[in-house]
Amino acid sequence: MVERVPLKKCWDYAGERDIRPYPVMEFIVRNPVVGREAPVRARVDTGFSGELMLAFDYWRGLELGKTILASPGEYGTFAGPLITWRAPVILLFLGLDLELEAIAETPISFPGLPQRTLVGRGVLNKLFLELRGPEEKCCAFRGDAC
Repeated sequence: MVERVPLKKCWDYAGERDIRPYPVMEFIVRNPVVGREAPVRARVDTGFSGELMLAFDYWRGLELGKTILASPGEYGTFAGPLITWRAPVILLFLGLDLELEAIAETPISFPGLPQRTLVGRGVLNKLFLELRGPEEKCCAFRGDAC
């Protein structure tokens, strides 16, 4: 029997008492070198031009330090530059295996602030995204689902 892969997935917005609700997506990230995988929940950030930013805890758990593409670099933000590392990853989502470049901000970029996990336009531009603000739902579709 052939297992059918869903073509659409939806998630409830996230948010806390002091933060307005925001869209999130969940997927599996795999380190293509050592094969480690982890479920990841990421904030949808259409202002992030990259593909995937991982909190340092994900970076360490996936052992991405063994696959670093280059020495630490910088990623510009309104708050100032972030010191980052880059590594190849595979994002498993809706039956797709997307080869991406993940970045992680080093813990010394902004000490004491929570680490961010963001999915940016580099991934969002490969999917159809539906933000249902009044319902506080985020839905992603594969191209063949429309």
